[in-house]
Amino acid sequence: MFLDKAELFLRLLNARWKMGGEEAKLVARLLEEHGLLPGARILDLGCGNGRIAVHLARYGYKVTGVDVSPLPIEDAQRKVEEH
Repeated sequence: MFLDKAELFLRLLNARWKMGGEEAKLVARLLEEHGLLPGARILDLGCGNGRIAVHLARYGYKVTGVDVSPLPIEDAQRKVEEH
C-alpha cells in the first residue's frame, strides 16, 4: 500500500520530522533501561525517512535503517548529511 503512495507517505513522515527528536529521547531511554547504551548497534526496520534513526545516531548509537520503499531511504540519507 505505501509503495503505491510513497510520495504521500513521505510527506506525512516529513510533517512529523520535528517530533522524531522527542520520540528518539523516549526510545533511547528505553534502550538504556534494557542495557543498550550509546555505541550499541540498532537496526531500525521500517525506518521511513529516519525520523528516529537519525536522532538515535546523534545520541551515539550505531543505527542501520531499513525500509521497503527507496524514496524514504533516499530522504533519510539526505537528512543524515544535513544533520
